[in-house]
Amino acid sequence: MAKPKKVKVRPRRTPAPPRPVRPAPRVGDMRELCRAAHGVTSPAVAALCHQTYV
Repeated sequence: MAKPKKVKVRPRRTPAPPRPVRPAPRVGDMRELCRAAHGVTSPAVAALCHQTYV
């Protein structure tokens, strides 16, 4: 009588635990970020940052 074949069973992946929610940045922090964006990002992104946060 032939032996039954063993079937490999993959272990189930558990979902990652939820990440903690970060508090929203303050306006002062965003001003510094917008200033730092000049010359690093495109001018359109820097202008959008200033229009939105400053």
